[in-house]
This record gives sequence, structure tokens and C-alpha cells, in this order.
Amino acid sequence: MAEEENMDTSGEPVSAGTTTVVERVVRMSLRPPPRFGAKGDWKLWLSRFEMYATQAKIAKDSWSKELLSLLEDEPYRMVTHHGLAQTGDYDAVCDCIQRSYAPLGSELEWQLKVRTRVQKVGESLMEFCGALRGMADKAFPAWPAEQLQDLLRNQFIQGVLSSSVQLALMKEEPAKNLGRCVEISLSICKCCGRKKLWHLQKVRALILNYLQLLYAEIENEAK
Repeated sequence: MAEEENMDTSGEPVSAGTTTVVERVVRMSLRPPPRFGAKGDWKLWLSRFEMYATQAKIAKDSWSKELLSLLEDEPYRMVTHHGLAQTGDYDAVCDCIQRSYAPLGSELEWQLKVRTRVQKVGESLMEFCGALRGMADKAFPAWPAEQLQDLLRNQFIQGVLSSSVQLALMKEEPAKNLGRCVEISLSICKCCGRKKLWHLQKVRALILNYLQLLYAEIENEAK
């Protein structure tokens, strides 16, 4: 009877460490997460995969092979390109995918976002300033206030869309902080707005004067 309990469905004895029939049935009843693609959320997918691998009692040294079988073409090619597909190193494979597909979260990633941020079309100066401040809080949490202000001021000047505002800020006495840069920029924009309005009014007056002369000429010809 004891021998029967140690036999698998093929009639062969089950040695220590071999997957039992019950374990195989349990594993077959579990479903792995859907295949991971380039547009997926890597961190969420990985947590689902590890939960599946644990519940299915997959040996840890087989996790890498199992994970690779669930990758779509693009992430699989990327792992293969780095020479990790055949190594069986689960942590190295995960790190490789993490660098390419994990969502923003680390300070280094936010620092890159800050240093490449420019004013978007239709974005006001105040909105641009607020976006820079928000990202800087995540990118440089331990920086001294003075050093952070220097960075934000320089990035604001580099990223502002208006070339006239940018040129004026570069010619001005260096502003001490981002807030001062915004004040100067708003003042320049208001001044430019008044000049544009004056030019528009002048053009309008010239057009009206021309139309009056033209109308008077038509009336004289009609007589």
C-alpha cells in the first residue's frame, strides 16, 4: 500500500524532490498572467507572475525560463540582446526588463524629466513653473534650497517657449530664484502684449482711413 502511494500515474516511484501528481494537478489548474508586452505595467505584471510561480510551486531556478516563455517579442528580443535568455539568472532578467519598462518612480528618472522639461504649447508660464517645482520635489528631495533654486531657474530659462522672454531673462541681472524669473517673464509678456495691441490699433486706424477715402472716391465717381 505504501508503495502504491509513492507511485505516479505512470507507475514509476516518486523520489524525494520530484513533483507529485497532486502538485502537477494544482499547477495545471493555475493560470499564469497574460504575456507581457512593451505597453504593459511591468511592476504589476511581475507581482502577478511571482504569485503564480509561488502558488504553482515552480522551482525558483526555473522562474527565469517560465518568465521568458511569457514575454512578447519585443521584451524577449531585448533580454536576448543582453545575453540573458540562456543564463537562467532570474534577477538579472528582471533588472534588464525593469530598466526599459518600469514606470517612472526613481529619483534618477525624475531628474532626467526635470532636465529635459520645456514649456508646452498652450501652457502658461505659471503652469510651466508649477510643473518644474512638482517634478523637482521628486527628483531632488535632499538638495539644499539654494542649489535647487539655481537648477529650476536655469531650466526655466532654457525651457521657456518665447525667444524674446528667454533673451530678456539671459540679459537681465541673474534672478535669485524661479519665482523672480516668472515675475520678469510675466512683465515682459504684458509689455509685449501692450505693444501688439498698439500696433493692432494703428493698423485698424489706417484701414479705416483707407476705407473712408475709398468710399469718398466712389461717391465722387457716382456723381
